[in-house]
Amino acid sequence: MRFFIVFLLISIDSFTQLNPSIYSKVILDKNVNAPGTIGIINKVAWFSPKRIGEAKQFEKVELGIELSQTINNRILKFIKSSGSKSYPYPLNPFNPEDIDIKAEIYNQENIKVNEINGFFYEEYKRDKLNNQWKKDTTSYNFRIRMSFEKTGSYKVIIYTNIKRIYSDTCITQVKINKGSNPGFLELGEHKKHLRFSDNKKSFLGVGQVIPWTESDGWDKIPQGSGSRSFDEMYNALNAFSNAKGNFTRFVAAPWFMQLDWESLGNYQKKMNHAWEFDRINDFCNKKLIYFIYCAYLHAPLQKRTDEEDARVMPGVRWEDNAYNDNDISLTKAGRENKIGATEPIDFYRNERAKFFSKNHFRYIMARWGYSTAFSGLQFLSEIDDTGNYRDEKINDSIIDHSKNREIIKTWVHEMSEYIGNELNSRQLLSVALINGVNGSCDLWDPEIFNHPQIDFVGLHNYTYEMSPSSDKIRNRNLLLRYPAVTNLNTGYQNERISHPTYQNKCFIYDEFGHLMSIPRKWPEDKKIDLSKILNDHIPFMIKQDLWFTLASGCAVSGLDWWNYYTKTRHKLWKELYPPIHEFIKGIDFEICNYDTVRIFKNNPIIAQRWPENTRKIERSNGRRYRKSDLLEAYTQVSSDGERGFGWISNRSVNWPNMLEEDSILKKMYYAEKPFSKKYLYMPKDDDKTSKPINIEEDKTYFKIRFLNPKATYRIVFYNTKTGNKITGNKITTNRRGIAKVYAPKMLWKVNPDIAFKLFKERGLSF
Repeated sequence: MRFFIVFLLISIDSFTQLNPSIYSKVILDKNVNAPGTIGIINKVAWFSPKRIGEAKQFEKVELGIELSQTINNRILKFIKSSGSKSYPYPLNPFNPEDIDIKAEIYNQENIKVNEINGFFYEEYKRDKLNNQWKKDTTSYNFRIRMSFEKTGSYKVIIYTNIKRIYSDTCITQVKINKGSNPGFLELGEHKKHLRFSDNKKSFLGVGQVIPWTESDGWDKIPQGSGSRSFDEMYNALNAFSNAKGNFTRFVAAPWFMQLDWESLGNYQKKMNHAWEFDRINDFCNKKLIYFIYCAYLHAPLQKRTDEEDARVMPGVRWEDNAYNDNDISLTKAGRENKIGATEPIDFYRNERAKFFSKNHFRYIMARWGYSTAFSGLQFLSEIDDTGNYRDEKINDSIIDHSKNREIIKTWVHEMSEYIGNELNSRQLLSVALINGVNGSCDLWDPEIFNHPQIDFVGLHNYTYEMSPSSDKIRNRNLLLRYPAVTNLNTGYQNERISHPTYQNKCFIYDEFGHLMSIPRKWPEDKKIDLSKILNDHIPFMIKQDLWFTLASGCAVSGLDWWNYYTKTRHKLWKELYPPIHEFIKGIDFEICNYDTVRIFKNNPIIAQRWPENTRKIERSNGRRYRKSDLLEAYTQVSSDGERGFGWISNRSVNWPNMLEEDSILKKMYYAEKPFSKKYLYMPKDDDKTSKPINIEEDKTYFKIRFLNPKATYRIVFYNTKTGNKITGNKITTNRRGIAKVYAPKMLWKVNPDIAFKLFKERGLSF
């Protein structure tokens, strides 16, 4: 092994990028391409930040590595085609078995504090006219990106290894100065909420999913979307930032950022997307938008084929998956050899498939793991809808898939250990599920989250407009989402606390929304996107869901799925997000523990619900409300019983009572133009009234438990349209610490829902 000490400022090497402020300076030139010289590393350049050899805490430090021309020729040989058998053999730049570049980082005491992998990089320019990209000059096609949490001087040793036979090494120094970045997101003191790693202050996220770029057409879904589609994402992120949105989720898919979709082990076809995502990540860093990145979409790991069902994402199937030996797409590009995978479950159990999925995660972490905006890595979306995970009922028989669940759980745990331990991830780790057994809160296999490296439970939930109608539309948060948040926050499964480790993880509804599942009339309504239209006309339900997640024990507020690119939704963000930020000022989950697990009616809870049980919730189905059940409320009380906060909503504000207020909802219900059939049906949990009810002061109430007995509290109500105070009064508790709280005046057109804070009267306040 040969060591070379870096020589600084030998030359300046500029290159063209979208961002003209980015430049490079050569800090090492070994000139291995000269006749008679040997070696692997030719040059090393400093790319970021501008101050050579210096950076601030959590600031991106980027080094470029230029390998010898001989190595680059072998890389090009692989990218064009891996089938060549002639010497010198091709090298896959994305496979560490071929080329392994890493940096070991040592502090001032010469103690190794981190190890960072390098990654293959290509430079691009946008060609919007042709909806594509053009390759730009890439002088340094390997990069190392890192950030440093602590100030001080560090030594960085760069190792390069070819086929685990030939190696080369060089050393550089980095000085880290004090910065203002608060750090990565991590689990807070009480585990249920998030905080910043550096200043340990609470992070209160508000936002929605902005998952991906749209595909370039129904017939092009399996292909990477073009350059123009990224403009929509940038526009949405700008609107999101302007509305004070600060938490979102991106989902890799065949048309967006799924690096290993086209060719097994070869990500070159998606290097243009990765180049764009560098800019998305930079924007999020600058605007303090924190995101979950989901690395795999579930659809390509399902059993169904296009022949069986071409209505949903045609071409996004296992039969088109590069991990499948029988991949029918066979993109013309270099690829690794077949691995013996022929069915979806092989993705999880085949050892070579696991190697390549680990390598995929390795690349993601190498390229973006330095970023504090990158807050969570989600391995896979709706993993319980892949690999024949759930038991199937066929006629009168049940097909047991518990072996598949065991295989998938083992894969999740293995990936968790690899990313957390070997890749030294600073990101929160998890997977996402969509369904429990028969739609319940009991997971098919609760062990899937039962691993110390998994930080949060990710769950999806949708309400469906269907015919015949659903029974949980008005009561969706009370009867569907609240039990899920509560049970998974407390580890309550199958009527007992079977998984207490869940109490050390947070819960994120990282995807939910309202879905129109009634088939369109064809061809009359083929151009109508029913779910998009519905979601643009139920802003009151979007608002209800947003505040529900704030007050029910979720780690962040959100994340709704729909209409992330519509101007209507962007306008709604500006209406909904600022009031939440204003309201949550002064609520510090690090100082005060609002996440204590308490027992109510023999069940564990964190947040309280009103009405308190299913019987009381469903009493108003098809009936008039009483003063005890017109309000829907969620409250979190501190561990000492002296403070609390929550949200209450008028239950009569739901879409069946709003038909006269919105012409589109009315037309969907009565099958009027532009709709050719009826698309809305009265839900089974509809109430008696046909329009929302105004609530007069002190006429309706809810109860708060777990306060101090026989004590006086000050409760302050807040306008959820502004975040400002409305009114306040005193409440008292009985000997069991229960307070009956009467609502202030709530005119449904003015304030159909309100938030509140309370504190014990003895000088306490928010």
